[in-house]
Amino acid sequence: EISLGLVGSEMCIRDSHLIARRICEKLFIPFAYWHPGFLPGTMAFDYTGMLAESEFHQDLASKGLEERSEWLELGWEYVEQAKAGVYLRPGKSNRINDEVLQFIRKQKQQFKKILLVIGSNDYRTGVLPQDYVNSDLHSRYYKSSDSLFEGVVSVTEDDTFVVYKPHPNVYPGRSGVEAISGRAALVFDLPLRHLLEQVDTSITICSSG
Repeated sequence: EISLGLVGSEMCIRDSHLIARRICEKLFIPFAYWHPGFLPGTMAFDYTGMLAESEFHQDLASKGLEERSEWLELGWEYVEQAKAGVYLRPGKSNRINDEVLQFIRKQKQQFKKILLVIGSNDYRTGVLPQDYVNSDLHSRYYKSSDSLFEGVVSVTEDDTFVVYKPHPNVYPGRSGVEAISGRAALVFDLPLRHLLEQVDTSITICSSG
């Protein structure tokens, strides 16, 4: 028998996974993490952890994409299919918010570089709570995606405009553009693939969308 930690479940929080795993270790019961797969309709199971702590991602981080060229090829295939709208999770949309798109294009004319900060679903990606010391590949420096955004703005040059797209689960119901300063703004309801086509660099912590 095996115990499964439902990492992707809306009914579970990450603390419960840690407690369940410790209990299973004491009772010598194998424990695995379950998470919705990257492609809609699929599931992923891992004995090591979830997201950046999974066996696959740690192996990828240690060996690099050079030794995993087949995964890179599959990744590019997915990107092309995502552009065509083949893979969309329930509730996701390829709708383009013209207000947001025109705002970013305007900044491209005024600034040398456009930097995109992509927010994570903080409470469900291991960023919060911060007392899980074994999260080696999750950030120990930022308490949230908001703090990452604030940190990026504080160190960027004046010729760079910072665009921050929070995770929709963190800021539900928001839309359009919310200017923070003369060189930073939050943007909503524009698919990431359209944003990535407009920026020079992107930064995130983990599991973004």
